[in-house]
Amino acid sequence: MPEAPGVAAALVRLSFLVQSVYAEVCSQHGLTPPQAQLLCVVSECPRRMSELAPMMRLEKSSLSGLVDRVERKGWVRRVASPEDGRAITVELTAGGRRLADAFHARTTERLTEMVACMPPDERRAFASIADQIVSEHAVPVVFQDAP
Repeated sequence: MPEAPGVAAALVRLSFLVQSVYAEVCSQHGLTPPQAQLLCVVSECPRRMSELAPMMRLEKSSLSGLVDRVERKGWVRRVASPEDGRAITVELTAGGRRLADAFHARTTERLTEMVACMPPDERRAFASIADQIVSEHAVPVVFQDAP
């Protein structure tokens, strides 16, 4: 029996698999991975541009370009923040909501299928360990389970 990979190799291989599935589902929905990530982040609630940049780990100029492209497609809109008229908030349009929900559902389905080979108690343990890792490294919540 082959030796199990070390932690680093296992994480890199898992990352490759998850990114491949994410990119495939993006392609099926006419999205790039950054566009899909933006839709997922603002699907939870409208977000200020100043909040989005660190969440998405993008420079302000890169985020502005991404929001411009997604806004031109009619999936998001910029609105003045009700609390501070100088601050810009990004929110989904109705079309963006439908697209984000469809993308989220298919991505969740595909990623859940990946761990179907594991017994339920191992899946729960795996999810808990993965959550512990990302929490420890302050990875923002950019994709959540459906309610």
